[in-house]
Amino acid sequence: MTALVMPPLVDLTGMSDEEAFEHGWDLYQKNFLNQSGRRGELITHDGCPVIFWDNRYDHAFRTSSDRRRRPYDKDVVARTRILRIHWIAKLLACDEEGIVCKEMSPPDRWQRAYYSLEHGHIIWLEPSGKSNVKPTAWRFSTSFNLPVAEIKRTTQRGIFLKK
Repeated sequence: MTALVMPPLVDLTGMSDEEAFEHGWDLYQKNFLNQSGRRGELITHDGCPVIFWDNRYDHAFRTSSDRRRRPYDKDVVARTRILRIHWIAKLLACDEEGIVCKEMSPPDRWQRAYYSLEHGHIIWLEPSGKSNVKPTAWRFSTSFNLPVAEIKRTTQRGIFLKK
């Protein structure tokens, strides 16, 4: 088995959190908002569009300063997520050994996860449109590092689309 090589990390050396956040925003616009400046699209390994919206950047690249008490607050720049912004397209392509795609279906909700256990990184997609039927398009939700055990736990109910 060959080691999965990911794109280089973004260099945030010497940048404040807000400067890093602005730099990440520039990269997000350039790489993912390729249609109107407000929206963009990439295609998954199985031909489904993934829609990227400008308003998802804050959600995806900020985190809570206190995940235990306020897990949904987005009050801190998530530098580790910005460092790996170039990994998103690589994981969505899902064209190398070591990248996994799993799809979770109701009763909870439709979701799709692309991840690398080797690198401890996961991307979550949500349905683009009605969530009561199997999605034919997805919306980028977030991308972040997680311990391997946590990736396995959060994706355990999914079915493998590619492994």
